[in-house]
Amino acid sequence: FPEFHLIYPNRLSPPFCFILYIFELYMAEPLTDDHELQVQAYLRFAKMKRDQHVKEVELAVTDVKDYKLDETMFTKDDVVDILDNLNEELQSSVEKELTNSAHSSALLLRLLFHQAESGGLELAVDTNKLENEFLLSE
Repeated sequence: FPEFHLIYPNRLSPPFCFILYIFELYMAEPLTDDHELQVQAYLRFAKMKRDQHVKEVELAVTDVKDYKLDETMFTKDDVVDILDNLNEELQSSVEKELTNSAHSSALLLRLLFHQAESGGLELAVDTNKLENEFLLSE
């Protein structure tokens, strides 16, 4: 998961900055049970969306098998056309799903940022952590 860092505005008093520093140190600790449940709920949501997408891909392949492969003999051009059409359909489906996934993640970030800003905090995301295999496996 990405790492969040608090950005301390210059207008804050030193004691308040110290409180925010302690809060940032605390954030390095494991999540509360409630927050961990929320993360798990988000992961279940993401899995449901992935499963839906896999089903769409399976249906596209099934359609090709059931409706376009009804002849016993095909020319090379026929096979190339069938595969090209399947490729286009799968590319479109994957692009749509990846776009939806990115927009869902962006919406989640907006909700978290809005909630933090409402509490007087400002968060920043270290996107380099998004490629960290160790963090992704946690």
